[in-house]
Amino acid sequence: MHLFRTVNSHKLSESVVPKIQTPFGQLITNIQWRQENIQEFAVNTRLLKNDSYIILYETRDITAELLVTKPEPNLPDGATIDDCRSLMWRCQAKKSLEQILFTLKWEIPFNWTQSAPDSGENLDAISFYDDSYVLTVGTEDGETLVRRAKQNHWMAKSIADLEAFHLIRYLEDGLQVEIPRIQVGEQLQIHFNVAWGESTDYNVGPWFAVDMLPEQIMAKSGVIE
Repeated sequence: MHLFRTVNSHKLSESVVPKIQTPFGQLITNIQWRQENIQEFAVNTRLLKNDSYIILYETRDITAELLVTKPEPNLPDGATIDDCRSLMWRCQAKKSLEQILFTLKWEIPFNWTQSAPDSGENLDAISFYDDSYVLTVGTEDGETLVRRAKQNHWMAKSIADLEAFHLIRYLEDGLQVEIPRIQVGEQLQIHFNVAWGESTDYNVGPWFAVDMLPEQIMAKSGVIE
C-alpha cells in the first residue's frame, strides 16, 4: 500500500536520511509516539522527478511515508528566496495511538542567532535569523487541521472538537504538531515548508514561500495524489 500515488518512481533498496541542508545547518523531521521514533523504521526510498523522493517506514503501530520535494512557491512582486524545501508526512494507524508528535527541528550544531514566531492566516511559522540570512519554517495552523478533521480529509476525527491552538507547538529549535489520538485505520497528513533568503528589512520571500497548500507542494514532485 502506498499513501502517496506516484508516476515514474524508481525504488532504492536503501533509505536516505531526510535532512535539509541550509545556511544555518541541518533540519530533520520525525514522528514520535509512545517511546518510538519513526527514523528507526525506514524500509526503502522511491526516487521521483525534480530531485523529489519518498521514504517508506513500517512499524507495528503505523505505516508512514515522507515526501521530500523542492516546490515552486508563488511570491509577491519584489520578494525573493535562495531556496525552498517541503517535507510532507502521510501515515496510517495499525493500532489506536495517543500523542503522535510530528516535528521539524535543528540538529546541533546550528548557527542562527535569533528566532521568533511568524504566523499568519492558516499558517503557523517560526523564523530564524542572523546578519546574512532569514529562514522560515511553516506548517498548517490548528484551525486548518481541525477543518480537515471535520471533512475527514487526511486527519484524525478525534481533533474535530478540540481547541485548535493546542495542536501546534513552537519549540526553541523548530515546530511540532501534536495529534492527541488516532484510531485504527485513520490517516494523517502533516507538512513542513522551509525557505530561506537574504536577511533584509524588506525580504518577505521566505515567509510567503512557506505559506503553501498541499497541492502546491506536490505539484512538481511526481505525486499525483
